[in-house]
Order: sequence, then structure tokens, then C-alpha cells
Amino acid sequence: MTDIALKQIDHGRFDIAIDGYDLATDDGLQTAVIILLFTDKGHWWGDQYLDQPLGSELYKLETAKATQATLNDAEQYATEALQPLIEQGVAKTIEAEAEYGGNNADILGLEITITRPDGNAATFKFADIWEAQLNGG
Repeated sequence: MTDIALKQIDHGRFDIAIDGYDLATDDGLQTAVIILLFTDKGHWWGDQYLDQPLGSELYKLETAKATQATLNDAEQYATEALQPLIEQGVAKTIEAEAEYGGNNADILGLEITITRPDGNAATFKFADIWEAQLNGG
């Protein structure tokens, strides 16, 4: 299935990608992953048509301190947000790994690996979701 491609423009912000004079498209999972991870859970316009709201709780970490607990929460929130891909049979397994990067090791990043039912894996890296508060603010 082809989706409109999205591109990251800032910490945790995305926009529609343009290819020349046309909209860029995505035949993989990238657009679905971006929507599921970076839409605040319960705030997607299509939720009214679903039994369960789509999106993640990553927004809860926007003011979190740069700690191991925050990394653990980010991994959990990402894995939970991507569960619909397993439920729909698009993915067999989902792994999320969070880490801090940037000059001050204060920028939260995520690496998502999705294994499809046929065994092929796709990896998505989001290196600058947002800046965390350094250990104590």
C-alpha cells in the first residue's frame, strides 16, 4: 500500500515530503511508523472510527530528565504504539531502542526494528525526537 511520505523537519515534527512538483510516496512502513509514534495517543482525527486510539505516549517524555528510566519509558511507549502493526499482520515483532545523543547527550533518539511475517526486517532511526532535561534540570 502506498502512503504519502513524511519527512522530519525538527525535533519530533514532520511534514509532507515533496518530490519535484509532486507529493513523495512511501511503499514501506515509514509513514505508518511516524504516525503511530509521533501522534499523541487519542489525538488522531481517525480515532473516532476505531475501537482503540492510535498514537503514542512519547509526548509524556517531552519534559523528562535524561535518565535511564526515561529511555526505558520511551522504548515501552514506542513498542506499545506500534502494536497495531502486529495486530494487523503487517509485523511479526517490534523492537525499540532509545538512546541519548547530541553534543550534551541530551537529545532523545529511537531506533525501531520491525520484522515482517516473512522474516524481512526494516529499521527506522529517529535521532532527534527532542531535547531532554539534563539530570536534574
